[in-house]
Amino acid sequence: MQFASFFVPLRIKKHNTSRIRALKYTFRIIVGLLAILYLSLLLLTSLPSFQRWSAGVASRFLEDKIESKVSIGNLRLNMLGRVILDNVKLYDQQDTLMLQASRIAAKVDLIPLIDKKIRISGAQLIGTKAKIYKDGDEPYNFQFIVDAFSKKDSTSSPLDLKIGALVVRRGELKFDLLDKPSNPSRFDPNHLHLSDLSLTAKVHFIKPDSLSLDLRNLSFAEQSGLRLQKLDLEAEVGKANTTVRDLQIKLPNSSLNLAEVNANAGLQSFKEKGNLLSKLVVNGDLTGSVCPRDISCFVPKLANFGDVINLSTEAKLANGILRLPNISLKDNNGNISLLCDATIQDLESTPSVFADIKELQTGSAFQQFLTENLKGQPSEISPILTQLGSTKTTGSI
Repeated sequence: MQFASFFVPLRIKKHNTSRIRALKYTFRIIVGLLAILYLSLLLLTSLPSFQRWSAGVASRFLEDKIESKVSIGNLRLNMLGRVILDNVKLYDQQDTLMLQASRIAAKVDLIPLIDKKIRISGAQLIGTKAKIYKDGDEPYNFQFIVDAFSKKDSTSSPLDLKIGALVVRRGELKFDLLDKPSNPSRFDPNHLHLSDLSLTAKVHFIKPDSLSLDLRNLSFAEQSGLRLQKLDLEAEVGKANTTVRDLQIKLPNSSLNLAEVNANAGLQSFKEKGNLLSKLVVNGDLTGSVCPRDISCFVPKLANFGDVINLSTEAKLANGILRLPNISLKDNNGNISLLCDATIQDLESTPSVFADIKELQTGSAFQQFLTENLKGQPSEISPILTQLGSTKTTGSI
């Protein structure tokens, strides 16, 4: 009896070992089949004929969805599981080329799709050109895309899209309000042309009318001469409001920081008629250092102003008027110190500036400092002016 009971655990152990071996064998078969399927899919997508066929299927699907013309040259899958689209063209409903890209690549996580969540771990747009415009009270030319993906029916669920890393390189963007006159010699917010556009971002569309954005290393060159070397920010954009935090801006010789900015504009604002700038309300605090030459696209007479000015101010925009109370301006050599309140009107056309100077102090070398920066070279100063020494002034302009 004892002898028989001694072998019972051995039989159980042998039975469990056989089951484990069977599970391992089954697992290896499943992995092998998946590997074969994946490699077959890679091989299939490497065939030019299949790439063109799948690109045509994707184009027709998008055309049916947005009700506008879409063209995709090739569609393929690489070894890392990325879907790659080559030579993409998207037209607006006026049959104007709105977006084209040499290459768009994205890696979609499959498991979240079960819960109707779109998770793109990485996306790249290379050689992208976009054209955005608006004519009078008409909506922006891209609004039909927003409407297409925001349509609701009894079976649809809110859009839940998250992009882990969006990378844009060698981009170009044109923005035009067609009913506004153009002034290419200076910065014109109604007509923008950005080139060498580059950025890295994380985007999460929580709902069709709200998103969170983490933007890093935005850089571009604008036709007016503005050169943005780096812009970082975090933003929460709702239906009718936006909050921006940790905004950092770097120009060739300048840097600006805004801890937090609140605005009464959101995703819904693009649908509204009229000019957005005239309805916008913005509040924030600005600090940093500015080389006026970097912003000569706004004031051309500052094109030779190479000295750095340290500044801090509040910024309040309402009814198309920008108010800058409590401005503090100082250079690094004691040539100028200014405390004032300023108002900038007519932002949509030719801006005009009004200032209430609380205190303006100038050093003994202020005249030389001013002429060198405005003319770009030293010039002879009248002996009468050089004998003025330091001054203190109040007034308004």
